[in-house]
Amino acid sequence: MKTIDLTITDDETGEVYQLHAVCEFATVRRTGRAPETAVHPDQPVTAGGFTLTTAGSALRLDDGAEINLPVTEYNLLQFLMRHAGQVFSPEQLLRSVWGYLYDAGSPDLVRVTVAHVRQRLGPDVIQTVPGHGYIVRERHV
Repeated sequence: MKTIDLTITDDETGEVYQLHAVCEFATVRRTGRAPETAVHPDQPVTAGGFTLTTAGSALRLDDGAEINLPVTEYNLLQFLMRHAGQVFSPEQLLRSVWGYLYDAGSPDLVRVTVAHVRQRLGPDVIQTVPGHGYIVRERHV
């Protein structure tokens, strides 16, 4: 018999769930790689007229005001800002931001997260390139 202890934190609510299970056998499968959104504490990211702080998940506007973002929205915006000027398909974002494998995750997850960022920050922060994906420009218009 094997014992499995697992702790999961919900990105949106911050709630922590713990699982303790006893089973005769277990198969561990990697469902994705770690997202490429790791932040270096001393390196804020600036693009599109915004600065993402690395302490917490705040976005600083040019006028000094700060907006706190949910973790998933922060990670998406951070990735696109670190790669400002580059277009990423929903599938690329699912791999790079969420850490999903090629066939995992729905492009709708990206679409909904982009819509939430746009609701908070304005429609031009993350732009859609029809037929290709999403981009953050150096300076948003």
